[in-house]
Amino acid sequence: MVEQLLPSPLRYRLVWRSVHQKPALYIWRAVPPSGQFVALGMLATTSEEPPPTSAMRCVPKLWCERVSAAPRFIWRDAGEGGSPGSMWATAGMDLMRCVQGHERPDEEGGSWCLREGRITTDTWLLAQ
Repeated sequence: MVEQLLPSPLRYRLVWRSVHQKPALYIWRAVPPSGQFVALGMLATTSEEPPPTSAMRCVPKLWCERVSAAPRFIWRDAGEGGSPGSMWATAGMDLMRCVQGHERPDEEGGSWCLREGRITTDTWLLAQ
C-alpha cells in the first residue's frame, strides 16, 4: 500500500554542485513517477552518485497545493568559484530549493507543500 500511495521517485536530476569545497556538495531534484505525484523539497549529498530512489517518497498531488508566497533566501555561493548557486526555503514547509544562479527561483517546476499539516485516513481517501 505504501508503494502505491507514497511511491519512490523514478530517478533524480542534478540541480547544482559545488566541488571546490571539501566535502563536495550535490543537490538533487526527484522525478516523480507520474503527474499524479509531487516531490517535496530536494536532497543533498556529498557524492556525485545520485541518491538511492528509496531516499525519499513522493506524495499525491491531491494532498498538496502550490506555494504562492516567495521563498526565503538561505545561502549563496558568492566568491567560492564554480557555477553560481543559491538555496532557498519554500514558504509553508521550509523545504530546501536550490537553483543555479543567485536569482529567486521562478515558478517553473514550482514549489509544493502539503495542504494540511496532518495526514489522516480522510486525506488518504481523497487521494484514491
